[in-house]
Amino acid sequence: MSMRQLRLRITTTQTGKTMTLRFRRSLHTPVLTLTLLVTTACSSGSSKGTSDTGQHAAPNPDTGDSGPPETMHVPYGPGEDQWLNLYLADADTPTPIYLFSHANGGTADSVGGFVAELNDVGITTISWESVVLPDGGQEDIQTGWSDAELMLDWVREHADIYNLDATRIIAGGRSRGSVFTWRLAHSGDPAIQGIYMFQALPDGVWQGDEWTPVVEVNADSPPMKLTYKEPRYTEDGHDPDNGYAILDRYTELGIGDRAELAEDLGSEPGLYADIGVWCQELLGL
Repeated sequence: MSMRQLRLRITTTQTGKTMTLRFRRSLHTPVLTLTLLVTTACSSGSSKGTSDTGQHAAPNPDTGDSGPPETMHVPYGPGEDQWLNLYLADADTPTPIYLFSHANGGTADSVGGFVAELNDVGITTISWESVVLPDGGQEDIQTGWSDAELMLDWVREHADIYNLDATRIIAGGRSRGSVFTWRLAHSGDPAIQGIYMFQALPDGVWQGDEWTPVVEVNADSPPMKLTYKEPRYTEDGHDPDNGYAILDRYTELGIGDRAELAEDLGSEPGLYADIGVWCQELLGL
């Protein structure tokens, strides 16, 4: 069988690198096969900007390489549990942010219909991970608080890449997540313009003497809404009475008009039925 050696020299348009391909081709091999080989070779030289999973990689600040940034399982810190997901609202101008931290039994992948509700009014949701299943001890809570600060630093640093308005943020969370976000929400950071939480501040965080959520509330605490599935004095571990203790503290500080609570809402989507409208009005969108 007659064989012929071919040599091709290809310069890729993305990297500017030149590569030489050498291979043997039977004279009986269809031309289409040769074309596919060349196409494959060219593709292998231009995969920059795409991860092994097919997700787009974030722009590389060292090389200036650009491309659609990753939005899922993006690390905000070096730890195994320090990652986040971005559910970006479609907008020409930078979008406000809803920071969400999940309940026990889930991960930062565990979001609900509130993401679409917020996207519809131009708000991006960022769901972030920390200690996945805390034991209720102060050490885990402190880790959650520290991770919340680290996560927000990352968001600010990458706001331009993701078209985010990091000066307009609503702090959120569900159950465990409300505790992890709580200190940041009341930190006095001017970017935190509101709080919207579901099943907030479960019974477990009121058991110890070291800390209770009331101590974080201050005269600069932002407007807040807490929502609950069950009526007051329920025994499911998420008693709205915990939220009413926070409302009482707002009132004591003379800012009672900033706080509201809704109870006996049942399951989703009742827990966040008005989240889009509430955040939209608060942020003046």
